Amino acid sequence: MKVVHFSSEARPWASSGGLAEVANALSAAQHEAGDTVWLWMPAYASAKAVIAQRGETLRECGVSGEVTLPIGRWSWRALTLESRESSETAHGRRVGFIDCPDLFDRGGLYHGADHQSFSDNALRFFVFTRAAMEAAPLLMGSAPDILHAHDWQTALAPFWLATERPGAWGACKSLFTIHNLGYPGRFSQRIAGELG
Repeated sequence: MKVVHFSSEARPWASSGGLAEVANALSAAQHEAGDTVWLWMPAYASAKAVIAQRGETLRECGVSGEVTLPIGRWSWRALTLESRESSETAHGRRVGFIDCPDLFDRGGLYHGADHQSFSDNALRFFVFTRAAMEAAPLLMGSAPDILHAHDWQTALAPFWLATERPGAWGACKSLFTIHNLGYPGRFSQRIAGELG
């Protein structure tokens, strides 16, 4: 089975708690069980630093695009993780990153040093999810069988899959997991218009 995970964090590259633990452990276990697994997350500045410390690199893979919204346009590129040993990470699954420095090169995952959430978090994860939806099937070579979206940051992926059904996604099924009801991703209704 071909499985793709969209997560706003995963150990060891970016972690604020349980979501990162589950994204890491579940994707690794699925690969060990024989599935082809890709894990996608944002290319945070902190994740890039961890990758460098671990002796890994991010490789350009020729997949890029733009997300155009009523409030602006954001360019992104897909990067894949390369370890010293092989093109695959520990545990065998592949890891992809969506690089959009305007949105993810910051001092934290969801908030800055003042512990106040970034005011554009809805936009940040909208762009991440849109870009991952475009990049994932291209780099997998064909449509995955399962898309597993994790927490509010990627909640629109199953919705888009059900309502838009991009051709590259074929007959893919989706699964959405809420890891922590204490962080529901609440935003003003005006965000719907801003994001189109």
